[in-house]
Amino acid sequence: MPKKKYEATTVLITGVGSPASKPDIVDFRIETCAQETCGAFTISLTSAIVRIIQLIGLSNEVILDRFKETMENLTLPFEVQLPKYYSNLVLVGDLIREVVAREISLRIAETTCLPVRSFGLEEFLHGPRVTLDKQTCLLVFHPFLNLEGNL
Repeated sequence: MPKKKYEATTVLITGVGSPASKPDIVDFRIETCAQETCGAFTISLTSAIVRIIQLIGLSNEVILDRFKETMENLTLPFEVQLPKYYSNLVLVGDLIREVVAREISLRIAETTCLPVRSFGLEEFLHGPRVTLDKQTCLLVFHPFLNLEGNL
């Protein structure tokens, strides 16, 4: 058992009633939402992220305040608009945002069946950028872009 070998505390973030965890293999179980019937698992992913933010927020007021501000500024329902060139959609993220780009591209592919590619910034700059053309819709996750998309 890895947790005993390394004396680690194990935390499982999972759905309500998930068969994935057994009391004898995890120390703490955090439940997020009911089990989903959709293969994309969008609700459970979002719920897991919210739980993680809540845990971080217990010790970091800045993160908790930013999360609250984001939630207060969401306007529902979202207006969904397909990109003009949705057959060549490319998502790029730098550093920790690479994971965001990859996860979002996975969700887009699973839920809309649109072709989408994702890259880390370093990877993108070393080759895939040459595949861009006027038919490409490029979405970049970067901390220095403001809401207008300017640096």
